[in-house]
Amino acid sequence: MTEWWFKLFAPPAGCPICERPVRAHPWDPAVRRICAGCRQGILPIEGELCESCGRMREPGDFPLCGDCLRVDASERVPCRSAVRYDGEAGEWIRTLKYRGKESLAGFMGEWMAEVVRKHYGHLNIDRLTAVPLHPDRLRERGFNQSELLGRVISEKTGIPMARVLERGRPTASQALGSRRERLVSLRGAFRLAPGFVKKDLGGKTILLVDDVYTTGTTLRECAEPLRRAGAGPILAVTFAR
Repeated sequence: MTEWWFKLFAPPAGCPICERPVRAHPWDPAVRRICAGCRQGILPIEGELCESCGRMREPGDFPLCGDCLRVDASERVPCRSAVRYDGEAGEWIRTLKYRGKESLAGFMGEWMAEVVRKHYGHLNIDRLTAVPLHPDRLRERGFNQSELLGRVISEKTGIPMARVLERGRPTASQALGSRRERLVSLRGAFRLAPGFVKKDLGGKTILLVDDVYTTGTTLRECAEPLRRAGAGPILAVTFAR
C-alpha cells in the first residue's frame, strides 16, 4: 500500500494524554492530536518572542525581556519552548516526573522536535544532550525525564544525542526558592561527563534539552562547562516555560 493510501485509510490515533478518539493522525502536528478536553488551558508559545529565552512578548516590546537584560550576554543561552507551564501542561510534566507515566515523553518530545525544526532548523546542530540528574535522584526516580525527551527529539530530528554532562552534587528543585537561592544551589553543579574532552566539543553547536524553563539558571550552569571546553554556540529547548 502506498503512503498516500495509508494516510487515506489509516484510523485516527487516540489522544496521547487521555486516549479518547481524536480526528487526527499520528503524522499531524502535536497540538492537533490532543482532544478538545485535554487541549483546554494549553497555551502554545508562539508569536513575538524574547530573542534569548523565548518568552512571549507584545509586538513593539524590546527584543530582550527584562530578565534576559539582567544576564550578561556572554552567559545567555537561547531557548525555545512548546507551551506555557500553566494548567494542563504543568500537570503533564508532574505526571511524567513524579508518577512515572513515561509514555508522555513520546508525545511531548515530538512537540519539542517540532519546536527545534521551527526555530533551529536552519542551524547545523552537532550534538544534543539532556540536563542530567544527580545519581541519587536518578535512582530514586528510575529515569531522567529530560533524557527521555531528548531521545525522542534526536529520533525525530536526526541530531546525535550523547551524555555530555553530569551533575556532580545534588541540588534543590528549581521550582522552589528565590532566584538567588536557585543560583546558589546550582552554581558549579555540572561538569563534563567522563570521556568528553575539549577536542570532542571544540566549536560544536550543542542543544541542551530540559523539561521546564524556570529562570534559565539550570541551562546557564550547564552551558558553563561546555563553554570552558570550547563548545559554541549553545542552544536549548524545553517543553514548557
